[in-house]
Amino acid sequence: MNKSKKIFTALSVAAILFSMTACEEPLSEPIETSAEASAEIAIDMEQAIAELDEYCSQESAYVRFDNYFYDFTGDGNDDIITSYMYGSGIVRHIIVLYDVANQEFYSLGDDDNAYFIISFEDGHLTAGTYSGNNEITGTVEFIDNELVFYRDS
Repeated sequence: MNKSKKIFTALSVAAILFSMTACEEPLSEPIETSAEASAEIAIDMEQAIAELDEYCSQESAYVRFDNYFYDFTGDGNDDIITSYMYGSGIVRHIIVLYDVANQEFYSLGDDDNAYFIISFEDGHLTAGTYSGNNEITGTVEFIDNELVFYRDS
């Protein structure tokens, strides 16, 4: 396959993946949560998703996957956790947590370590990573202001 066909194929695949994830339907109403027992704040999750997209778009050629809403940080407010992949040639997989109330982002993964969400159920985030050609599963937890991967035994 010549170079122009390879580039066209790569761009076509990226466009298809982007269109599949760009059609997520946002929440129609803000979710009300409380930052402190005495004061209530309204968090606009539609705006939060836009901020999450902006954070992920710092990487070129990215594709973001499902959003999960849960109080991962334990502050009484819903957070958003998602995974995305980016890059051309070498594709990287990252999990990112957005603490919406405090407007903080936490990520798990880098150029050498890829992490992806497998499932989220009842506050339990199952994720995967690779070691050579083997997929390793485990759980991801938010501890001491960082995302931590615990390998299944």
